[in-house]
Amino acid sequence: MQGSSSSRNLIILLVVGAVIIFAVGLGLAGVFAGRAPQIGEPAPTFRVTTIDGQVIDSSAMAGKVLVVNFFATWCQPCRQEAGDLEALWGEYQDKGVLFVAIAYKDVDAKVREFVQQAGITFPVANSSTDIGRQFGVTGVPETYVIGPDGILRYRRIGVIDPPALRQVLNMLIP
Repeated sequence: MQGSSSSRNLIILLVVGAVIIFAVGLGLAGVFAGRAPQIGEPAPTFRVTTIDGQVIDSSAMAGKVLVVNFFATWCQPCRQEAGDLEALWGEYQDKGVLFVAIAYKDVDAKVREFVQQAGITFPVANSSTDIGRQFGVTGVPETYVIGPDGILRYRRIGVIDPPALRQVLNMLIP
């Protein structure tokens, strides 16, 4: 009987410990990712230098629609959506929509190689975790659309849905 009680107590202790570890892990994930801005809230402002040396300051883009895509060179879904993003960029760049892709915690040489292989012509930057943390990035790819008023209008976790993104962009451009 004593052995059975000890086993049961050990199991309870292990379960409680696992729940505590899981809860702490979730809390820390939120701390590292940051609070994701919600649709309808002001988008985070950021300043980043592209791999071509261009400085992009989101606060200087007032009045423009901005598509921000977080990706990684090792991410297969990111590779899959690169062509769709490039096509949308081609479709909307003359309508005043700006695109920027931000490699999330990547190596510059790999980012350049990715851009060349994917045929990306819109601005691409490599970033530390700071910008991703501001946006609450939890994984890649993630895509955000910031309206001309600086308000977050769209967020997509995972591969973009071109018709849905097109619909949002069409609503935001004059």
